Amino acid sequence: MQKGIMHRDLKPQNIMLDKNFNVKLIDFGDARKVNEPIEDEDAGMPQGRRDTFVGTVNYQSPEVINSEQQGHPLDIWALGCILFKIFVGTVPFKGTNPMKVY
Repeated sequence: MQKGIMHRDLKPQNIMLDKNFNVKLIDFGDARKVNEPIEDEDAGMPQGRRDTFVGTVNYQSPEVINSEQQGHPLDIWALGCILFKIFVGTVPFKGTNPMKVY
């Protein structure tokens, strides 16, 4: 198992710059440790379980949408969507409601 933290809600609104223009990630409300299975107070399930539906619709990876086991690649997927938005000017997947985005 990979060790570290999955942010799980990476989006432009959760990326900030400090006074020295260093990148800082904020809003770790959906973040999960992936190296130790401890009890999750909210769901009453081991924190090692990583198949919950979280994140912002335009940045969710296929693993989240399909309720599959999640790992660090979902943050990389979100980063790819953010870079797409930076360079192209729009999110890669659009729709008038969440179901059309999926």
